[in-house]
Amino acid sequence: MDNNLVKYGICKVKCHPITAIDTAKTDGTGYTYGTPFAIPGAIAVNLPNDFASQIVWADNKKYKVIKANHGYNGSVNVVLLPAEFEEQILGDVNGVENADAKMADFGLAFEFNGDVNAGRVFLYHCALTQRPGIIHNTETDSLNVDSDTLNIEVSPRLDTGDIKIKQLPGDSFYDTLLDTPPNPVTARGGVTPQENNEENNTEEEPEN
Repeated sequence: MDNNLVKYGICKVKCHPITAIDTAKTDGTGYTYGTPFAIPGAIAVNLPNDFASQIVWADNKKYKVIKANHGYNGSVNVVLLPAEFEEQILGDVNGVENADAKMADFGLAFEFNGDVNAGRVFLYHCALTQRPGIIHNTETDSLNVDSDTLNIEVSPRLDTGDIKIKQLPGDSFYDTLLDTPPNPVTARGGVTPQENNEENNTEEEPEN
């Protein structure tokens, strides 16, 4: 299969509420997701990687390089959040926002276009870093449509450390990815990456 030379667009966004997490399970079954629902009107996904590194100096040289992949931290912009998101993720009840309501974490799936193939991505553990704001602008002689922005943090799974999976047509989980979160351990052949630290997803590399 030919590879894409460019990528563009975003569509078919789906939210998968996380209903339970069992960190004792390390076979990829520790997360339970609820029934997914669509978030129509996707405008943009902007998720810079939250990657950190530190050089340890000793013996008058770079003794060790410590690296940590914490996931992503950014935003998702949509035309209008659906009622399912307000109720299941924000915790609103019958349209009422309460100060004591607890926001729920969720998985997020979406599709992007390419010049050859459309790719699909599933983010395993997303959390809102703040509630969406309220934006309404007056009509003028040029009509502008308002939109909603989700500020989110994409973290490694608490059971396996996996962050996301990307699939292209022909890959094992491509056809079902938007509706069914793939088991990350199964997806990578049941092998746990050696560089994956079970506690904080940190790896250490000796400097040559």
